[in-house]
Amino acid sequence: MIVLTQYNIIPLISFVLYGIILVLILTSNRTRMSRAFSLYIIAMMVWSLGSFLMKTNVPPNSLFWNKLLQIGFVSVPVLLLRFSYVISEDTDKRFIIRLGYILIVFQIVLAYTDQIIYYAEYINDEFVYKITWGAYFVAVIGLFYSGLGFAILVKKVYLREVALRKVGLVLIGFAMVVIGGALNINETIGKYGIDILFNTINALLITYAIYRNKFLEINLIVKRGLSLSVYNIILFTVYAVIVIFAYDIITINFGVTDVSTVVLILVPIFLLMEPIRIGLLRLVEHIFYRKTVDRQIVLKQFSELINSSLELDTITDSLIHAIKEALDAKEVHLLLRNTNKYYLQSSTKVIHNKANIIFKLNHPVIKWFLRESGILLKTHLDNHVLFKGMWDSEKALIKWLNTEIIAPIRYSDTLLGMIIISSRIDDTPYSVEETEFLETILNNAAAIIENAKTMEMMQLQSITDELTKFHNHRHFQEIANLWIRERRYTSFGLAIIDIDQFKIYNDLYGHASGDIALKRIAQIIKSVTTENELLVRFGGEEFVVLYPNLSPEEVFVQAERIRSTVEHEFLLSADIREFLTVTVGISNYDIDGDTLEELITKADHAVLQGKQSGRNKTITYNATDEPSEQNASVQDKIKDAFVSSIYALAATIDAKDHYTYGHSNNVAVLSEALARKAGVNEDKIDIVRNAGLLHDIGKVGIPESVLSKPGFLNDEEYEIMKGHVVQSINIIKHIPNLIDTVPVVISHHERYDGKGYPRGIKGENIPLLGRVICIADAFDAMTTDRPYRKGLSLEQAVFELKKNAGTQFDPGLVELFIELANDGDLNRLALENRPSFNG
Repeated sequence: MIVLTQYNIIPLISFVLYGIILVLILTSNRTRMSRAFSLYIIAMMVWSLGSFLMKTNVPPNSLFWNKLLQIGFVSVPVLLLRFSYVISEDTDKRFIIRLGYILIVFQIVLAYTDQIIYYAEYINDEFVYKITWGAYFVAVIGLFYSGLGFAILVKKVYLREVALRKVGLVLIGFAMVVIGGALNINETIGKYGIDILFNTINALLITYAIYRNKFLEINLIVKRGLSLSVYNIILFTVYAVIVIFAYDIITINFGVTDVSTVVLILVPIFLLMEPIRIGLLRLVEHIFYRKTVDRQIVLKQFSELINSSLELDTITDSLIHAIKEALDAKEVHLLLRNTNKYYLQSSTKVIHNKANIIFKLNHPVIKWFLRESGILLKTHLDNHVLFKGMWDSEKALIKWLNTEIIAPIRYSDTLLGMIIISSRIDDTPYSVEETEFLETILNNAAAIIENAKTMEMMQLQSITDELTKFHNHRHFQEIANLWIRERRYTSFGLAIIDIDQFKIYNDLYGHASGDIALKRIAQIIKSVTTENELLVRFGGEEFVVLYPNLSPEEVFVQAERIRSTVEHEFLLSADIREFLTVTVGISNYDIDGDTLEELITKADHAVLQGKQSGRNKTITYNATDEPSEQNASVQDKIKDAFVSSIYALAATIDAKDHYTYGHSNNVAVLSEALARKAGVNEDKIDIVRNAGLLHDIGKVGIPESVLSKPGFLNDEEYEIMKGHVVQSINIIKHIPNLIDTVPVVISHHERYDGKGYPRGIKGENIPLLGRVICIADAFDAMTTDRPYRKGLSLEQAVFELKKNAGTQFDPGLVELFIELANDGDLNRLALENRPSFNG
């Protein structure tokens, strides 16, 4: 009959506990760790079972069961060493393990030949045994292998190859194994089974270390069974020990032998132990389910938050902090997609270079998620062939983020973004439970993030100019008035940036090219401003920049950077198309006004002043510069000087081309007459007259041998001559007051049928004034004497114009020109170097 006593209950509990642990291991993933630990647990089960049976009266006898105990006893040190090699990832010591297996066999032989313990008996509830020389041999071997396992882990910790928190409990357990084994040498102490107690504690410590460090994947059902088993075993142990001791005291010390009386005395003890039971249950639940409960709380709190907010920043910040808390991660980063990349939206780490943390659409990680639905682990990044070809910069970024897990954020079939999670705070691996939690919280967040992105995009579109991506006029009014109303800044500058001659640019190159130019200038403005400035598309070809907390002098410096950069990118470009400049007008709050309307009016006045003084200027408003009679007189003088400069330029080319003396003036006069006949308004009359004077200015760069050749030009010479149009524009575009002649000058050799140069445009696409000059230029050239031919008569020239109407010339303008000839208006024009039209 088996009777439980305080001596044999401990090995019995140990045996049951080891059995539960073995089930736990066998139901986990099969790994080197689980195999090594399971062999150690089996040895401990044999040791515990033998210890329990030899302390009872179970046949055949105590010595027989002691030999079973010794099989486990001599195996444990070697198997502990093997386990230490696995946990420290040291696989180069196979020889010493194999030697240990040989020594185990040898020690078992010693045990069964009574060379370790020759006498063992359970007498009067006490276990008595006698050792021989073999016990010392076993002790030395056991101490050597246990101590070696202990030393290996200590060395790994010292060299920082293994974290102390990872193996700290294992080291304590090893120390207890060594102490417990050594105590068995003393026959008086050994009879109490201290070795079994210490080994039981060791098993519990190692089991907890495995559970905490996730050396084995434990599913939820097994974990629940394990937690209940641990709870029941500990509870049974506590109750059993108390009952046994209480029973001994009642029956021996007080002489109570009646069973009913003993039970009545013990009942209050059980009632008093109820708080201990409840506390024990809470302790076990805390150990096994604390993180699970914590994650459930985090998920609930996050769900409540995202259901009450549509702010993208709030949602993403809450998401990454919820993940960080639930997984004990060091850092969590969230990337979202825009049109051409995945950018860093939120991070639990303070990052100053957020713009550098991007994943392009062709990044291997993105390709992975387009074909795989699950999470991406560090092992994939290290070993999968898809990631072998990553650029060094891509590898460096993943390493810098300390990446352990990358999880996709999906909405329907769209990859909205991804979560990048670093290693855990305690450097332990992530469990299946944790990755499942991660997938759950991301699934909950995906739709909310998509809705928040949509809402943010709609809000952004409502305050953003679609073309330039600057703030629109309405948002500018709201923000600027808010600054003034709240006196947010003691001073700020308002700069209006107006593109010079933008209408001419549109007329010349079309609105599509004009839009491209607007976007380029917007990019220039953005490149020379900071995030502190408010950038606005004010309307049409005007921009506004608000400069907070800058003095008037500082505002001028910043605005001048914009003007000079535009000048460098456009006007100073070798491309004839790039002749745009900007004029900037500045007003300052509250020097020039304390309302937005005043500031805009003053800045507009400064822009006007810059336009009138030649454009491409940066002007700060000054009350003394208000319009006056004196200013008007100055403007008239500027205009006179401007007209004189045009005639001087025209004279330059006439002086070089001796055979066409007076040609530029004649084209100007003829063009003006035809333009008036066509009903062109007075502003454009000035433009066509100036363009007529300057249309051949580019010939100053044509070699004399080509320009003055007394005969027809060959193909090569003709190509050189055609270049004078481009050269004309390169000269004119640097003279602000002549920019408006560019569309006319560049078009005077275009043909109505599209076969002209330099752009090959045709019909109504050719500017009207360009078509006018084309006729005037050809007519004057036909009626001018050359060394190799005499000029045509008026009738002959008119005939040529009629013949080429609809091909070279605009047929409607040709008819008007012929009316001028027939009415005698041409004879009344002040033309130079003319033969008689009647000749």
